[in-house]
Amino acid sequence: MITHEKISVVVPIYNNALILKSSYERLRNYLQKEMPDYEIIYVNDASEDNSLEEITSITMNDARVKLVNLKQNHGQQLALSFGLQASSGNIIFTIDADLPTILEDFSLMIEKLHAGYDLVLGRRAGRKNNKVYRSIGAALCNFLIKILFRFSLHDFGCSTAAASKSLVDRFKQSTLSHKVIKLTMLSLSENYCEIDLRTAPLLKNKSTYTFFKLVRLFFLILSFRTNRK
Repeated sequence: MITHEKISVVVPIYNNALILKSSYERLRNYLQKEMPDYEIIYVNDASEDNSLEEITSITMNDARVKLVNLKQNHGQQLALSFGLQASSGNIIFTIDADLPTILEDFSLMIEKLHAGYDLVLGRRAGRKNNKVYRSIGAALCNFLIKILFRFSLHDFGCSTAAASKSLVDRFKQSTLSHKVIKLTMLSLSENYCEIDLRTAPLLKNKSTYTFFKLVRLFFLILSFRTNRK
């Protein structure tokens, strides 16, 4: 499905230098074919490798690529927030740099937006975590969010999502905490849904996700609940 609406794709970056070129080429090739009016927004979250140099090189050769360069490491959640603030599309996607879901499923998310939803969240079909703590942590996150916020989610850890411009505009003006971006967007959404997305072969990249980041996410979720009252 080819769409001629303005599309923004926000990609958080942290120590992804090894995969950035191939990730960008895959994303660009898809967008040029299916969504020709697009921008890609890379948010460099104070990477310690050559990610900044790689993105800078890309922006010098492609005017449709924007760089948001953070001087301090803020974590994926706030990195996505900075990217949404910089977006200008009518439809805004978020996705990790290793492109964990099939890009062709973007069209399914657009269909849901056209059906009246303002937020479409991805759920990675058939995905299995290769670390036990990540599987347990993901299940606990989903449970916590259901108990604390009454949001019914099955894959809180999936960053692939699509939002309408109206929702992102509300997000830009909101005073809610942006430290857990998905909770902020859910809180502002008037009508959201979760759909299955096919998983893609991951680009070879060293994972930056740790047990300590998972614990920090739990505290951020609890903090969001406290501050939301």
